[in-house]
Amino acid sequence: MRIGAIWCIGGCLVTGITYFAAANGGGTYFCAWGAILFGALRFFRGLAAAR
Repeated sequence: MRIGAIWCIGGCLVTGITYFAAANGGGTYFCAWGAILFGALRFFRGLAAAR
């Protein structure tokens, strides 16, 4: 669960940081949806196994 949460939060941070950097000066941003999805799946798989 911990590893999944780290991946998900890391993906959200990368997406948020690059989005706000692009919003101020224009340009493009990186959406780390793969890391977010992978982390969420690992987290919920770990949560189900903990029961």
